[in-house]
Amino acid sequence: MNILLYDLVSYTQKDLIYYLERAGHHCRNVVYIPGDTERDPFLEHKWNRLLKEGSYDIVISFNFFAPIAKACHENNTKYLAWTYDSPCGINAVKRNCFDTTYLFIFDKKEYNDFVKEGIPQVYYLPLAVNTARLDRVVPDRFDKQIFTCDISFVGRLYLNNIGRFMEAVSEEDSKKIDALIEKQRTIYGKNIISEEMTDEYCKTLLPQLAGSDFNTDTFSPLALRNEVLKEVTRRDRTELLRRLSKNHAFTFFSPDPLPEHCEKIKKIDGVNYYTEMPCAFKLSTLNINSSLRSIESAIPLRALDIMGCGGVLFSAFQPEIDEYFTDGEECILFRSMDEAVEKADHYLSHIDKCKDIAKKAHAKIERDFNYPDRIQTMFETAGLL
Repeated sequence: MNILLYDLVSYTQKDLIYYLERAGHHCRNVVYIPGDTERDPFLEHKWNRLLKEGSYDIVISFNFFAPIAKACHENNTKYLAWTYDSPCGINAVKRNCFDTTYLFIFDKKEYNDFVKEGIPQVYYLPLAVNTARLDRVVPDRFDKQIFTCDISFVGRLYLNNIGRFMEAVSEEDSKKIDALIEKQRTIYGKNIISEEMTDEYCKTLLPQLAGSDFNTDTFSPLALRNEVLKEVTRRDRTELLRRLSKNHAFTFFSPDPLPEHCEKIKKIDGVNYYTEMPCAFKLSTLNINSSLRSIESAIPLRALDIMGCGGVLFSAFQPEIDEYFTDGEECILFRSMDEAVEKADHYLSHIDKCKDIAKKAHAKIERDFNYPDRIQTMFETAGLL
């Protein structure tokens, strides 16, 4: 088939194209950063022109883009969108629901929400990993000097603008939101922020932001909830860094600055996804996954990459990680900060257990989370095979 791909510079794009081309398909990959993922007239115009000028059988993108969905519908071309971020944006999908669109959602909780809303042609599909590529990355002597450690974390701290927001709203609302943040931090696998910060409540906050330096142009209840969930994630990750670095060699791979009271941590300003990150995962005894809290149940790409590299996944509880992998045999899960400290101490004193966990996880990733199977599922679902 002749396939047109939209690329928002996602890490997964190269692996998807590799397996599509290996299966004999011809791919054209178009990179464009939209001003608005739902309303970008240029993106819609560009896609209309591409589809009219070319002869494409299908369009594929990671995540859903309304302008592309519209253009594909206008040109009677099937559009396959596979999410790797959450939330996808149920309202954007509802406003742009076409019979040419097939939406594959990696988060089971979000998928079930779409089904309850009666949105057609929505399917559940976890992400995939190219283990063959990861296996080819073999750390050399220099890599071992740089990346070897007891525990590592690769990622951002989400240093967002929630602080300015909290200063702009009333003391009562600020205390209420802060209490919700702390309550959410004790709960895994359930999004109480979305339940308690309703659209109606969020809209009462907007007048308080007038005249502040908080950006009200992009304000929406969903955007505010996402900012609050980022703050939950920031506090989670910051506490993990502080507590786990007290007694263990810890490396933090991120462009973000180290938080206070993390003086013992080794800081490296990020890693290349394709060449350096696999070395970090392979050479860390434990690899932290602390999911962005807006991802309610899914297995995030970082977790799959860790296991696909042959590293040990040391993760905050996620329902789908617990569903697909066995805690203590293929991964290590924790449901509180105290449990994270206890399990880190235990497993770092039992390295053989870690090696066995990594081996079993890699085998399962290779068997059950591969691109050929995922591509076949999407094509069969869309009636392309």
